[in-house]
Amino acid sequence: AKQRLEELIQEHLRRNPRIAEPEGAANDWLFRNAVREQLGICFDRNRVRWHCKLPNGRHLYRGCITFGVLDALRLICEEQVRRKKVEQHRREEEDAEDIAATNCRKRKLHENGRSSDLSRGEESSPSEASVPTGIPSFGSESGRASEAYALRREVSSLKCSVAGLRKLAEERQERIDELEAAAWARQAVADGAEGGGVTEGAGPGQIDALTGEVDKWKTKYEEALELRNQDRQAAAEELELAREVNSMRESAMRGELKALREETAGLEKALTDAQYQLTCRKIDDDRIRKIERTCEATLNNVRYITDWTQGTQVPRPVKTIEAELKREGG
Repeated sequence: AKQRLEELIQEHLRRNPRIAEPEGAANDWLFRNAVREQLGICFDRNRVRWHCKLPNGRHLYRGCITFGVLDALRLICEEQVRRKKVEQHRREEEDAEDIAATNCRKRKLHENGRSSDLSRGEESSPSEASVPTGIPSFGSESGRASEAYALRREVSSLKCSVAGLRKLAEERQERIDELEAAAWARQAVADGAEGGGVTEGAGPGQIDALTGEVDKWKTKYEEALELRNQDRQAAAEELELAREVNSMRESAMRGELKALREETAGLEKALTDAQYQLTCRKIDDDRIRKIERTCEATLNNVRYITDWTQGTQVPRPVKTIEAELKREGG
């Protein structure tokens, strides 16, 4: 795996030297896809780190800001290979233990079966001597049934023991991981103590004190995380309540908008009716004015004729009177 990784890195470095930088590795999808397909290691562009899934189901992460892109990839590849070897060795040990336990149980079962057959044969030998040769013996059938029953019980016990061994192996692997983490923590503490000028004679006491401090900080972190989860839950509840209130307000506003639209439609209809009535009244007013002018012209003609008959004015022709009436009527 290491050789394949180095070949892959050199090949893509010749193609794109910028893959040694976080931004270049994040933008080069050919390099990331090749690493994922050949080694099972993925690149997280948001957090700028490599991560892979271990055989025990857990995930392993290495940051590119601290170690660099290629060095972080080499570290996570080495850790992945080491964990795979440990897991393979553990499985081989479990298989060997299972096989040894199975063989031991089979051997004990075989020895118990042989001893029971011998004792049963010694007890049934006088009765078998008196049985005729033509009649079949039922002792062998009962022996086979008891042996089958014993085998079934042995199989069930083997299944239970295998499940117990698997659980024990998982607990042992968890304990191994815890011990490895503790060893790494102690090594880091020792390195920090050497860097700070602390003497080597005060190692165990300082380690215990630092372990207590780590537990204290872990407790504080868990409490802070719990408070954060509570705040998040409260915020989610408030958001849900705000959504319900907004939904109710939206429904009320929709009802008001519908009522306003209906009222506007009624007002538009009333305005149209008023405009129609106003137009009708205007037409009637024009007709009334025409009639008034016609009546006034007729009255003037009558007055003129009356005055003419009395000899006060000179008579005008009738055609002139008719023309004036038409002009006034038009």
